[in-house]
Amino acid sequence: MPQRDCGRRPLWLGSGRGMGGSGSINAMVYLRGSEADFRAWDVPGWGWSDVVPAYEQLERVLDVRSREPTEFTEACIASAEEVGFHRERDLDRGELLGALGYERMNYRGEQRRSAYVAFVQPYLDRINLVVRTGAHAHRLVLDDRRRVVAVEYEEGGTRRTAKVRREAVLCAGTLESPKLLMLSGVGPRDVLRAHGVEPAFDLPGVGENLHDHPNVQLFYFGKRAVDCNYPQLYGFHRALPESDLPPDQADTCYVFYPARSSFREATMRMVPALTVPPALYRRTRLPRVVKAGVGLAFGQVSSAARSSGSTAWWSSSASRRAAARCGWRRPTRASRRASTRPTSPTRRTCRR
Repeated sequence: MPQRDCGRRPLWLGSGRGMGGSGSINAMVYLRGSEADFRAWDVPGWGWSDVVPAYEQLERVLDVRSREPTEFTEACIASAEEVGFHRERDLDRGELLGALGYERMNYRGEQRRSAYVAFVQPYLDRINLVVRTGAHAHRLVLDDRRRVVAVEYEEGGTRRTAKVRREAVLCAGTLESPKLLMLSGVGPRDVLRAHGVEPAFDLPGVGENLHDHPNVQLFYFGKRAVDCNYPQLYGFHRALPESDLPPDQADTCYVFYPARSSFREATMRMVPALTVPPALYRRTRLPRVVKAGVGLAFGQVSSAARSSGSTAWWSSSASRRAAARCGWRRPTRASRRASTRPTSPTRRTCRR
């Protein structure tokens, strides 16, 4: 949908719809987050010390680990240290302001270790687990006490119902989860009625408070090939000294990543899925052959969200995708001046 602060241009925001969600197609980067963010949210039971044990449980199964340093990544760290960054040995301890270090990544061997691979695939033979692919959720069915008692979904053009005996976990993503709630009658009452849905639970916050950030890519030509193939180096700092964020929070995330390897890895992931027929994908070596061919063709090879947008919902049909107002804010005159100052970590670090 057209974004007010982006010249009214429509922007595309995707949702990971495969097994494992976006974790099956992203860069495999793993980060707990910033302790300062949890402190600023100030939600009982969701403090940093509350969630660390849950993170540790996830990490034991995901088996996250850092990749080995390379000449390129070490040169980037040395350059960044000259302009105010400090080398951080463990980015997951929560202190991110001014830190630059090696991200942990969810992989094992040469294969990504997505949420599906780690938490679902090992248990596909359990009699109490049924996986439906190619199915599209329509709505949650609530009873008179506003409890979820069933989930309606469509599979092969047929509407089906799965009954809920204990609990339902809604994990359709940042955009589709609030849309599914609103289709189920949970959300802002006036919005629901405007689309012909009878409210079951008036919750004005559903679909609001979307936090997203723009991804700005800066490309620099090097004089020789680099020895890094993954986005393993991340840094966090303040690019705008006058930012209204708390003083212990970074406003920008810096990712050091060779462009050629970025395109190479993305193409190696997507081309086999787009070109190999589903019937042959799991039963033959064809996907690996296609992936290897893409690799040979290429040869050797973000920021804190202060925006507050919303998930827009244009139709009572479940087949219509959710739209989003990102709510990115126009920079003030003071912040534009600040962003051009030579004290910003961006300019000198990238020059080297």
